[in-house]
Amino acid sequence: MVSATGYGLSLRLYLLAHREIGAARIGSAFTFAPFLGAALSLALSGHFSAWGLIAGGLLMLIGLLLHLTETNTHGPGRGVRIADR
Repeated sequence: MVSATGYGLSLRLYLLAHREIGAARIGSAFTFAPFLGAALSLALSGHFSAWGLIAGGLLMLIGLLLHLTETNTHGPGRGVRIADR
């Protein structure tokens, strides 16, 4: 019962976030989750020798923050064509 409720709730929250912030942004946030899981497992195990993982996670976090904070300067259906520049 707990797993079904947890799965259903997480799916519902995912779909609400998908509708609210868009597919590209939710996709980039979703792909950052493995870095968080790996960092948590390293922190809990006490073995902290994966500097490549830390560097990759930091770069991924920077990219995620840039992607989530970008603004859209044109409205829907008003994309800028190269010829218009």
